[in-house]
Amino acid sequence: MKTLTLSLLCAGLFSTVAMAEDMCNATYRAGNYTQSEQCYIKQLKKERSFNNLFRAGTSLANQERYKEALPYFTEAEKKASSLNEFGGVYSYLGMTYYKLGNSKQSYPYYMKQLDITLKLGNMNNIAKSYNNLAVYYMEESQFEKALEHYEKSLSYEEESEKGSSYYNIGRLYTKISDIKKAEEMYLKAISNDEKFGHYSELGFHKSNLGIFYINQSRFDEAKMVLNEALVIAKKQGLRETEDDTLKALLEIEQIKKAKK
Repeated sequence: MKTLTLSLLCAGLFSTVAMAEDMCNATYRAGNYTQSEQCYIKQLKKERSFNNLFRAGTSLANQERYKEALPYFTEAEKKASSLNEFGGVYSYLGMTYYKLGNSKQSYPYYMKQLDITLKLGNMNNIAKSYNNLAVYYMEESQFEKALEHYEKSLSYEEESEKGSSYYNIGRLYTKISDIKKAEEMYLKAISNDEKFGHYSELGFHKSNLGIFYINQSRFDEAKMVLNEALVIAKKQGLRETEDDTLKALLEIEQIKKAKK
């Protein structure tokens, strides 16, 4: 399990004129990120607006194409003009740098994100900001600070949004070798994803639960949950999750061959 789950401020947090009639927006909201990516990049040839830049970036990020998304978010930051727009782009910039392996670069964006969400007073977005800072502290092995921020996140979150925090707390318990609590939290995350239809997160969380089972030498359970994750990853177009899941399934086969 190489990454934690970050929480992103919703791209629909701010409004844009005529968005309801925008075909790009329709494909984006339908979760067809390949088409929305192409649509927004085409729109950018006409107007390099905040919305077109931000949605082109988020369309790529939702396909786990973070390196390609980064320039769009960087330019969108320069075009932002409201607290909501800055909050959204800071959230995605922090996530993108984290996914590209630069957690230190993500930290200042998460601090800016928290400052904005506290000013705006949206409880769910405050929760997401605390979650992202907790992820940073986890990367820095500051486990007490990380747990403190995860608990703050949970206290602000609606029930439908708690899956990421459960998963991340599971990662924390794995790090400190509390395996029983770790598995309990992973299963709570998956249950939350399934209950509220968060399929992208479900694929990621199932894949990492499978890897967790491999590390515990529970290979039959690992194979079952990894195959479930693979189906979801393919359906949702999650390239990174699909690759990691396939590698984990191959590892199981190699272990079985070695035993024979």
